[in-house]
Amino acid sequence: MLLTALPYHADSAELFEAIADEPWAVFLDSGRPRSTAGRIDILAARPSATLVTRGGMTEIRRHDSAGPPVSLSPDDPFDLLRQALAADGQPSPLPFAGGAIGYFGYDLARRIERLPRLARDAEAIPDMAVGIYDWAVVVDHEQRASWLVGAGRDPRTAATWDRLAALFNPLPGATAASQRRPFRVGTVNCNFTRDAYRRAFSQIQRYIAAGDCYQVNLAQRFAAPPPAIPGSATRPCAGSTRRRIRPISTCPTSASCRRRRNASWKCGRDASRPSRSRARVRAPLHPRRIRCWRGNCATA
Repeated sequence: MLLTALPYHADSAELFEAIADEPWAVFLDSGRPRSTAGRIDILAARPSATLVTRGGMTEIRRHDSAGPPVSLSPDDPFDLLRQALAADGQPSPLPFAGGAIGYFGYDLARRIERLPRLARDAEAIPDMAVGIYDWAVVVDHEQRASWLVGAGRDPRTAATWDRLAALFNPLPGATAASQRRPFRVGTVNCNFTRDAYRRAFSQIQRYIAAGDCYQVNLAQRFAAPPPAIPGSATRPCAGSTRRRIRPISTCPTSASCRRRRNASWKCGRDASRPSRSRARVRAPLHPRRIRCWRGNCATA
């Protein structure tokens, strides 16, 4: 195991600026310093492998020399994830020293049981997206300490260790943030009209009164496109978005991941979770809600 102490910063969002624009950069966020309910922040990027499941197929991309660069598998995604974590790792005193970070979508349950397909897949979000990370920055806000830790599974980690440590010292946050475009969005749209929402709500009341179900989470989705930046030399606005939203909506257990250059997910412990019931609300409901899932080499 590789371990290097880093300067402590009360706001780990400043540390995240060093890797925020890299594909599969992840930030497991305690919400500090605006929230004191959390304790540990975990930041990582450059996974040695990624697993993305859509329907009955999982795409496995390897960025080391341990196997073919890209492969497809119809096997159980949970078994594929266990295999990816099978390499021996050394015990660590830290809560994370390399391992799997990503999410399981609710539709991944279709690989376990048969469920009706009622919701429209409007976003085409993968059922599972997990990266296998060989290094991470771990920040303990109670101890006021930060470390760069590596599991040592990927030989590239040891070869580039000094450069990795230099990314976070000196702090790059102010310079990186100054290069970002201001946070702006286009017109905000909702997937419900007022009348459609009333009809859906009345239908739910009828289902509950008839005993068909006991709970339905009726969610409205508000969406706004980011501004186009044709021919612009400035950096994409994903970092600006995160920096603006985080102070407004601080959650003690949240996460963000830049899975591709123009795609990311963000979720938190307090995100709504739709109930699976017999209710058939014929209205455009949000098809998915995702939760963060984290693992490490010691417990996976």
